[in-house]
Amino acid sequence: SFHFSFLFFFFFSFILLLPHLFLSFFFFILGDRDGEWHVSPRWSSHHSSLARRVAPDPQPSPPSFSPQAYARRIRLPVALIEKLVGPAGPTDIDELLAEGAAFLAEQDPAGAGQAFAQALEIDPENVKALAGLARCYLQSGDPERAAELIAMVPAGAKDASLDSVKAALALASAPQSETSGLEAQIAANPDDHEARFELAKALAAQGDLAASADHLLMIIERDRAWNDESARKQLLTVFEAAGPMSDVAKQGRRRLSSILFS
Repeated sequence: SFHFSFLFFFFFSFILLLPHLFLSFFFFILGDRDGEWHVSPRWSSHHSSLARRVAPDPQPSPPSFSPQAYARRIRLPVALIEKLVGPAGPTDIDELLAEGAAFLAEQDPAGAGQAFAQALEIDPENVKALAGLARCYLQSGDPERAAELIAMVPAGAKDASLDSVKAALALASAPQSETSGLEAQIAANPDDHEARFELAKALAAQGDLAASADHLLMIIERDRAWNDESARKQLLTVFEAAGPMSDVAKQGRRRLSSILFS
């Protein structure tokens, strides 16, 4: 009976001490310093994989309401949802796209590329962001990478920025020509439309769309019907490649209208 009483007392004491032993081991591993949890140095010295700071996750900000996303979810027209709840304000993607476009206008492909890349992290299939990033590669002289990005655009996607980059890629893919010989031919004979046309294509392939447009407009001014209006057709491609809101397109269209209606 003595042995039984001793074993019972030992077992009962162990049960009572078990929570204390567990908490002691827990606080041995984790120390509470400055109100934040850290892995104890005594533990981390032997287990470096666990030696990282553990901080509470920040409270997530409430998601912004998007009529477009809600309409897709419940299969109703976006116009109807916007009529009921009002149009959506600018989203993070809209702001990043606008920032990227501003950098492109300033001829800063690095800054633009960062903005478009952040937009693609939010929406990997965003057509404007893919087209914008492709434009960055074009401005940096890397048409191959630009073409790879355009190939990632979902089939059937429609967007003016996409059409613009495709036109710029088509111009950039033209064979590179030496411009000095063509310029000499034009200096000797300003009415050599064939040489001027080839010079315009070579300049467009180099990315100098403004100079290319100038030479094409000169051909149209001298002979608008030359070679089945090849200069006018090429000029429209240059305008599209530059973008409808670019100075090349806006100033070029004004000059073209002045020539055609004078």
